[in-house]
Amino acid sequence: MPKKIAEVILDLQNISLRFGGVKALTDISFNVKEHEIRAIIGPNGAGKTTIFNMITGLFAPTEGDILFQGKSIVGLKPYNIAQAGRHIGGHPPGLPSPASCVRGLPAPPGHPPPYA
Repeated sequence: MPKKIAEVILDLQNISLRFGGVKALTDISFNVKEHEIRAIIGPNGAGKTTIFNMITGLFAPTEGDILFQGKSIVGLKPYNIAQAGRHIGGHPPGLPSPASCVRGLPAPPGHPPPYA
């Protein structure tokens, strides 16, 4: 049986954001496919939260487009975007590392824990 090609569900296309004359983000593009998990990492001030704020509708990009399931969500209110069924999660401050999250999860029955 042929393998199903994963559908792109979130597509950021050349997004940029300016606050007055300050360039916060310039020409960012990436996508997330169905059942895929992506992480945005970087130092403080790199624009991670700004990207999340654009995806969730708190900021609108000054250039580019954000598509969810093939439809632009730029200009939609945050509550309309939430109604589309998206969930974006972050790494809570204060956790020593993402591995700590995995250590706290129970292993499926019959499988050893991922971190002993």
